[in-house]
Amino acid sequence: MDRINGLSDDIICHILSLLSFKEATSTSVLSMRWRYLFAFRPNLCLDDQEVGGGESFIDFVDRVLVVTGNFPIRKISIKCRLSIDTGHVTRWMVDVLEHGVSYLDIDIISEDRHRDCCPLGRLLSACPVLEELTIIGGCWQHIEFCRTVSSSTLKKLTITSSFHYEYWGITIDTPSLAYLEYSDLVPRHFPFVNLESLVEAKLALDLCSDSNPTNLIKGLRNVEVLELSSGYTSQGPLSADRYEREYGLSCPVKVLEITEYGGKYEELEQMEHFLKKLPCLELVKVRASAINDKEKSRITKDLLMVPRSSNCNIKLKFC
Repeated sequence: MDRINGLSDDIICHILSLLSFKEATSTSVLSMRWRYLFAFRPNLCLDDQEVGGGESFIDFVDRVLVVTGNFPIRKISIKCRLSIDTGHVTRWMVDVLEHGVSYLDIDIISEDRHRDCCPLGRLLSACPVLEELTIIGGCWQHIEFCRTVSSSTLKKLTITSSFHYEYWGITIDTPSLAYLEYSDLVPRHFPFVNLESLVEAKLALDLCSDSNPTNLIKGLRNVEVLELSSGYTSQGPLSADRYEREYGLSCPVKVLEITEYGGKYEELEQMEHFLKKLPCLELVKVRASAINDKEKSRITKDLLMVPRSSNCNIKLKFC
């Protein structure tokens, strides 16, 4: 032990970084010098399953972020299975950015006690060079307020909501965004949408009586690869009876992918509308489901009979 103590802090920290985080934190009881050496590692994972949950976990994260100071951490992951006040989560997001992290992963069940807080807005404003953002979970902003995703550097955005609440509106101002994956309830309106660089979009949107995705669809005008879920295609914004007069879509989409296609009349009608409104289509990928071979034959025949350009191929796969 004396020979190890003779090593510099940098070397000890490097050795500890080779251990699992649980093993590394166990060395904190050796002496005051060793108490927080485990935290000085390029990839830091703070997990309540390893260090304890509740208030003790909150205190632990707070102390670690303080003692590491300006130490350059490339990746920080904070995971907690117990609910935590959003105030702590927001503070941690802002604090870790001072370490110059390139990758931030926060997996937490948050308690919404601060109705006026906007963690997403604070995160984006604190990340002037952010290029990729993934949001997975339930209500990612307050239901009553207009949610805003605004970043001039963001290139890839993924939003997947597991709880579909009715939102007033969503603003998306991401002029550099090239890839968008969005799965959520369509809000009452999109006040402002800037997707001028968007090339690929994957949409799985649920519609309610007040949903209006018009501005979002207008933002797809430069998209070349588009994937839509079945719920979206059967009653979505490209339906001729509801939205056609509002925008007259003519995207340069070359690849269109439809998932969970069931072969219903409404879906087939929608497919005809796609092929008519998307003149640049070269390939349509359809993932369909059928209960028997007769149903497969009908779906296949119906799709191949849809009028389309001689340059457009349909690739059908049954799941």
